[in-house]
Amino acid sequence: TMGVLEVIKLSLLYPGNFGLIARADTKRLVMTTLAELENYLPSKLVAEHNKHRQLITLFNGSQIAYMGVAEEYDAKDKIQSMNLGFFYIDQAEEVSYDIFVLLKGRLRKANTSRQGFLTCNAAGKNWIYKVFIEKDPDYVSNPEDYQGWVIKSYENKYLPQDYIAELNKLPESIKRRYVDCEFDDWEGFIFNAKWETEVFDRAYYTIPENSEFIFIGIDYAYRFPSAAVFIAVTKDRKVIAFDEIYENKLTVRELADKIKEKIAYYGILKYTAIIDPATKQKNGITGTSVYEELNMYLPVILGNNSISASISRIQELLNKGKLKISVNCRNLQREIKNWQWQDAEKESLEIEKGKEKPREGNDHAIDCLRYVVNYIYDVGLSERKDIVTPGEYFAKLEKKRDIMFRRRLRKLGKIKYIGEQSWML
Repeated sequence: TMGVLEVIKLSLLYPGNFGLIARADTKRLVMTTLAELENYLPSKLVAEHNKHRQLITLFNGSQIAYMGVAEEYDAKDKIQSMNLGFFYIDQAEEVSYDIFVLLKGRLRKANTSRQGFLTCNAAGKNWIYKVFIEKDPDYVSNPEDYQGWVIKSYENKYLPQDYIAELNKLPESIKRRYVDCEFDDWEGFIFNAKWETEVFDRAYYTIPENSEFIFIGIDYAYRFPSAAVFIAVTKDRKVIAFDEIYENKLTVRELADKIKEKIAYYGILKYTAIIDPATKQKNGITGTSVYEELNMYLPVILGNNSISASISRIQELLNKGKLKISVNCRNLQREIKNWQWQDAEKESLEIEKGKEKPREGNDHAIDCLRYVVNYIYDVGLSERKDIVTPGEYFAKLEKKRDIMFRRRLRKLGKIKYIGEQSWML
């Protein structure tokens, strides 16, 4: 409530203002935060609400945009073009520090207060704690610019007394976080590790020393980032993620070409490439699958997408000190460090034990790692399917792909057959 009231105030105080309401999940934003805004914002002040553009325009020319930011790569593209007078992040514990920093950098609209504010639940000593409570010098250069208030649920005088009584019956760990707003170390992060000192590794310019096997985990998307993580398994069985590709709006062929460029750069002669098994599903329009299309340019095999198995196996590697992630893999470092379980529904504060699921979004590079780790555990290193990649192999693959493509066009009547090896569009 406090957040949406501040949104309304700034939109009215500064005619022509432009502000953004952000939350990790778009659906929850619409169902809760936006619904609350509409409840307190008189309809006579609204000139237009364009739900497709997710934009509310007020009578005085001020505009309030709203969007989910769980998919950071896509969100960053949109935020970078904004000229903000204010921003509000609801349930900020679900949003990354990178998004917060990017939003701060867009506070540049003239003749406005140019401020950002957020509401959150306590979630351990995360970036919110370090910025607004601790004011850690590594995060904050001007402490006077940041102010945080810790408010316990029962300090809200508008809550019914019977509701307060129910809150006090919650399990102690849940009560400390959601009711008492205590920033204890939170158990909501999926992996437990000393990231900076024990997991995150140096830059690599060649294949890691003593590497015995090379794997490439691939996660394809178009609108969201496509990812490929290059992983070496050394003779002493360390798993080292030494490079990555992370880019959105890539076609299947463009992703394949980028992977082949990395293969050539590192001089990789043998590898095993593993992709999400869901890519085998055929497109209803083209009749082909991402898996089939990618195999026209780059041989890959389908992986095991078991989330629970891969989480257990990655944590085992972390516990044994066997997983290293190079600084070359900045997106994998960011994702694995911040990967969280889904919260219980905030309204009921119930936890369904045994049904925990990771929070969706910002998991593309993690997926690549999961496919590889599952493959190593399921199939074993001795039974792996190596793909030999000298130049002539790719030349043969390209020729085969070209023939298949031309045959498909011929069936569609797009080209005519002239001679044994001659084709004309």
